[in-house]
Amino acid sequence: MGVRIFNILFKNGNPPFDIDVDGDAQGCDDKSGVITVELTYVDANTGLKTIDTKVFRHLYGAHINWKVSFLNINCKCNSDVEIYAWCGVGPQRIQHDRKVEHVVCGTCPVVNISIKSISDDCFSGKRKVTIEWSIIQSAGQTSFLQWDFGDGTPTTGFPQTGSALGQIITHDYLPGSYKVKLLILFPTGCQNIEDKIDVLSCGSECCPNLDIKVTRISASDCVLKNPVFKFDSDWSKSLCPPMSGQGFDYYWTLDGPTGKFQINTKNQPWVDTLALWTKIGAPIPSAIVFTHIGQHTISVVQVGYPSGCLPSDNEIFTVVDCCPSGQHWDPLQQKCVPDEQPCPDGYHKNEQGECVRDEQPCPDGYHKNEQGECVPDEQPCPDGYHKNERGECVPNDNPEESSLCGALRWLIAFSLALALTAFLLGICVPPLASFLFWVAGGAIVVAIGAIILYLIFCPNKPCNWFQLLLAQVLLSVGYVAMCLSNCCIFMLPVGLVFAIIGIVLFITWKNGCKKTWCEVSKEAASVLNAVIIPVISYILLTPLLQTCVNTTISTILSTLVGILTIYAINCKTK
Repeated sequence: MGVRIFNILFKNGNPPFDIDVDGDAQGCDDKSGVITVELTYVDANTGLKTIDTKVFRHLYGAHINWKVSFLNINCKCNSDVEIYAWCGVGPQRIQHDRKVEHVVCGTCPVVNISIKSISDDCFSGKRKVTIEWSIIQSAGQTSFLQWDFGDGTPTTGFPQTGSALGQIITHDYLPGSYKVKLLILFPTGCQNIEDKIDVLSCGSECCPNLDIKVTRISASDCVLKNPVFKFDSDWSKSLCPPMSGQGFDYYWTLDGPTGKFQINTKNQPWVDTLALWTKIGAPIPSAIVFTHIGQHTISVVQVGYPSGCLPSDNEIFTVVDCCPSGQHWDPLQQKCVPDEQPCPDGYHKNEQGECVRDEQPCPDGYHKNEQGECVPDEQPCPDGYHKNERGECVPNDNPEESSLCGALRWLIAFSLALALTAFLLGICVPPLASFLFWVAGGAIVVAIGAIILYLIFCPNKPCNWFQLLLAQVLLSVGYVAMCLSNCCIFMLPVGLVFAIIGIVLFITWKNGCKKTWCEVSKEAASVLNAVIIPVISYILLTPLLQTCVNTTISTILSTLVGILTIYAINCKTK
């Protein structure tokens, strides 16, 4: 309930701003009938806190969506703008909402950058590295580009507006490997971005930077087997070419469930050429066997490079079960053991591992007893009956309702019927509405009190007593409404609907509770006469209501009620 703020929007990039604020309000019940939205900010010229206010009207208590605009607001950069909104006027801020927005002057650039090394002039013996860079700047102010070449030389920078593609920059390096960084500096309040690249300057200390691949070429990778691998590397992917006759060593390592260890104890040298080479490793020594199912890692590391250069690569593979058909690998016994044989159809294994027959379900309407035999399901008794010790359906014991509780239930039905009748008459005859509504309210209060007493002190209630109560009320109100159909056109159809529903409820109550027509007539007549006598008397004594009586309908209905009453008096319930 109250006023809420949703959004605060600065419509231009620098002060003075046009600021839009929107939100909603519901349940404002102050007498002023207005909503106040207050803007508090720090003035860019004076540095003082300034307040601007918008006031607009609203519908009392209704839900509305609102939007206000504060124009030409010269707020200070990097300060806070506060928005308050509340019901009413003045500084009290009843049911107020508050939001704070930080003022950022200008908009940040949106930039994508990329750099790459395209030449290091290794073959000509130079040490100058050429770097190509591009920047795509899609929005925002001018940014500042700053280069860090990674070799300790002072950084260089320059402003950049807009995009620049395929730009070239060169730098002289000593032999070695370096990290080059291009940093984009943005205005205050914006986040800087950067891109990095590794470059090599050729010389006597250059790392070959080989692309090593480990490939498994053996057909079987399972327990008690020795997979074979090959190692490939391409000199063309190196920034520095090898020297003719340069030798390298390698060794393998295995990382698996048993730990990490070196497979080849002796480094195996070879001499590479300028072309693509392939080295097929010898099988893993027979003393090393895979006895664990699961994931393993095999690595190759080339040694013999200059200090700081150590290319390597690895391959992850999974050792699987290679036992004969009908057997599987048991890691506890470290050997192949026979598979478990399944049971034939219709059988299952018990806790001892024996095949036993599946239980057959019973047909519909049967269940298994303690001996596992299919026996018929028990049939439930009809309503009003229960099973005795021999399993026979016998009538339920139904203690009689006391006379005092019967009178209390009659009072509930009478009060509810009188309340509904008075309410319909109040709608139909406006000059008497105030009095009739008071009567209806008083009757409701009496009914509620009687219901509470009935629920607390009357444990022996009739079968489906609430349905019976509703039938009595609707039939009585329907009778009165149809009799007074001359005043309002809606009284006849409303009364007819109420009467029909009441009759249907009486019939279903009779059938469900195994009652006789005599009992139905007594329950209906008791409330009908109780409602008809005071209501008709009041109508005959009130000039405004005398014309409401439909003589024809009243005669017919009175005759029917009279017959019902005579039958109820003379019939016997048992």
